[in-house]
Amino acid sequence: MVLTSSSLAVNAGRPVPTADRYTEDDWSLIENCDPYAKSKTLAERAAWKFIHDQPEGRRLDLAVVIPTLVLGPLQRSEVTTSNEVVRRLLDRSMPAVPNLGFSLVDVRDIAVAHRLTMESPKASGNRYVFGGPYAWMRDMARVLATEFGPKGLRVPTRRLPYWAMWLAARFDPALRLALGYVGRPEHFSSRKAIDELGWSTRSTEEILRDTGQSLIDHGLVQARRRAVQRWYGPAAAV
Repeated sequence: MVLTSSSLAVNAGRPVPTADRYTEDDWSLIENCDPYAKSKTLAERAAWKFIHDQPEGRRLDLAVVIPTLVLGPLQRSEVTTSNEVVRRLLDRSMPAVPNLGFSLVDVRDIAVAHRLTMESPKASGNRYVFGGPYAWMRDMARVLATEFGPKGLRVPTRRLPYWAMWLAARFDPALRLALGYVGRPEHFSSRKAIDELGWSTRSTEEILRDTGQSLIDHGLVQARRRAVQRWYGPAAAV
């Protein structure tokens, strides 16, 4: 059995990062987690407890896939929580870029990760982190601006001050959850998955380009006029 967990079961609940790179040996501190991270951590722990409580001869084989921030092409016209990051940059519903960053991974590579984990005799009883290199949002925005700027999308690249993000977070639950991660990189190691399963991931640039194009193809990125008008008023929509 392969369970999909989350990197929030690994690194959440710490006032400051406690590792250069988080690995499968790390667990989130439940007592300090927000509800979503707590639910992910408790769910995975419950799965391991269920397996360990089974009689020896009837015990299922369990392995756990731990993705970081999953981006990539969409299967339907619906913005996921992860892809919302890219959508807000493309349609300028964020007029500037928060000082945040993520370890990105493509949904297609996570699909491969599940297959490799299911097929490998080594995987039973193991957790595996699957994530790519860390990327700051300003660097992500620059990739998107280079790719989609010529197509008429004005991607913001200037930094959003913390005070402005703090004010906006009072009305935006997603920003409210992100406040604790401003300015602090959270690196993950996928070395175990690479060495034991032969897994690999796409480049950050390819992940962002394909995510952005998929959002456009599904009609989920608003036109420039509407996005600017929402933030600055009708007179600014040019």
